[in-house]
Amino acid sequence: MDYPVTSISASAFKGCTNLKSVIVSSGVRIIRADAFADCSSLSSITIPASVRIIGFNVFSGCRELQRMYIQSIDPPAVVAQSSILDEGSYCVLYVPEESKPLYVRTKWCNGFKSILEIRTVDEQENSSFRKILSDKTKGAQKNSNGKVADRSDTNVPFSERLKNLFDK
Repeated sequence: MDYPVTSISASAFKGCTNLKSVIVSSGVRIIRADAFADCSSLSSITIPASVRIIGFNVFSGCRELQRMYIQSIDPPAVVAQSSILDEGSYCVLYVPEESKPLYVRTKWCNGFKSILEIRTVDEQENSSFRKILSDKTKGAQKNSNGKVADRSDTNVPFSERLKNLFDK
């Protein structure tokens, strides 16, 4: 029987000095107080869109935290007086492109070095897919127009041409 994880307990990873990178699993809705406090080697954390609440002092003492990725369009509620980071942090917050203005206006985001937009998942996948296609076609035979000879001059459907590329 599966028991889904829906919260990270208070002080769950507090003081784990060897923890370097964390990807919080989808389905977690709450990260409780001090969950990652004093994780002095933590440099990167990814928080899924499912997280709705971040507790008090969750990242206190995380001196090496450089990158935080929050995948939610709406900023999660945070139990903090001001920033969720210690003063003088060099951490960059990455948020979905369409939501940057919401995060910029959120008080708890004040302590970040900067807030940058990330592409949506679809754009990232399309970019990766174009690279795969590019890699697959390097060194392929060219037709008289200098294009990759993938039978595109025929009435072969696009999906079939892709399949042919990957079957080579």
